[in-house]
Amino acid sequence: MKRSYRILQDQALLKNTSTSIAEIAYQVGFKDQAYFSRVFSKQVGVSPNEFKNG
Repeated sequence: MKRSYRILQDQALLKNTSTSIAEIAYQVGFKDQAYFSRVFSKQVGVSPNEFKNG
């Protein structure tokens, strides 16, 4: 449940800010950008970069 909330926060930040993916990951509590990217991709179906730019 907590992880899903983080992903929702990340989606909003990715779409609405110019903040880097690494900084967004750290802001919502992930200590490792690679782990964040894996979790995000698994939950959302696309990478954070694809989500941000798509």
